[in-house]
Amino acid sequence: MSTAIPSLPSAHVSGQTLHEPSPDLQLVGLTAAVREVEARGEVRVGVSAATELLRAQMRGIGPHFRTALITGERGARKEEVARALHAASPTASGAFVVCDSGWMESLLRGEGAVEPRIYAALVKAAQGGTVFFPELGLFSGAAQTQVLRFLERLGAEHGKRVRVIASVSGDVKAMVAGGTLRPELRDRIGTIELVVAPLRERLEDIHMVASRILEQASERCGGVTAKISDGALKELQRRGWPGNDHELESTLRMAALACDGGVIEEQHLPAATPEEVELKEPAGLSVSSMRLQDVVEAHVQEVLRRCEGNKLKAAEVLGISRSTLYRMLDAASVAA
Repeated sequence: MSTAIPSLPSAHVSGQTLHEPSPDLQLVGLTAAVREVEARGEVRVGVSAATELLRAQMRGIGPHFRTALITGERGARKEEVARALHAASPTASGAFVVCDSGWMESLLRGEGAVEPRIYAALVKAAQGGTVFFPELGLFSGAAQTQVLRFLERLGAEHGKRVRVIASVSGDVKAMVAGGTLRPELRDRIGTIELVVAPLRERLEDIHMVASRILEQASERCGGVTAKISDGALKELQRRGWPGNDHELESTLRMAALACDGGVIEEQHLPAATPEEVELKEPAGLSVSSMRLQDVVEAHVQEVLRRCEGNKLKAAEVLGISRSTLYRMLDAASVAA
């Protein structure tokens, strides 16, 4: 559902429905796992450890969060994660309002006091739902100040009814140190942080993600869903995907046109650039070869480090109880 908002020149508002699966889901290679994900209304499809961890975090955080920060590379569909988080919240019946830097800058140039206009417009548009600020690092200093003022006033007046999510593309600490993100804003909105792994660290998800992209494309165009050959799938899994999910979608759309809705073979795929072919695994074990428990433990330790050993704050960031955190730490120490 999309509605026009008076006095919001470029803000986008949509309802709570994230994805309406077609009655006859004919995704190529669709497994029972994907069907279960779709039935639960979860947007992130895949079986990788990184995706499973993100889904678990969204389920745990969704009912309780007030503000959240989503980090990840460009093209990793951070807005999709924000919408899923909104759908898991108690305010899911409200609107999901996307307030980008362009809209905020246009409002800054308007007449009258800026802060009251921004606050009134966003609260009215959200209808007790969620406000999403995408790519917060692209907001000017003045715009970030207004976001901070909005959060401060919201906390005092409507904090229990309107939730706020923001996203950034890059390392948060580096952005703060470089002056592209105000530290006060980071502290205010980044109490809970969700990290979206790049596609090159979720290669086992590519088949499911690609199947869903092709099925959605056929629904929009009214055509036949293209299939993916084993050779083409292996080629997709060899690439580095610097543009992440958005780049995969673009690649598949071009390939589907090239094969005329038939079977996508290797020759139908656009040529890969050297950057796309060069896969760069993180230091130590690759995410694709790690057990889910390894990834969870590594993430818990990273959150503890960021929280400077404060277990109460770490538990809040992780969206779990303090007792659960202690059990996880005890289990990890025994395993070691």
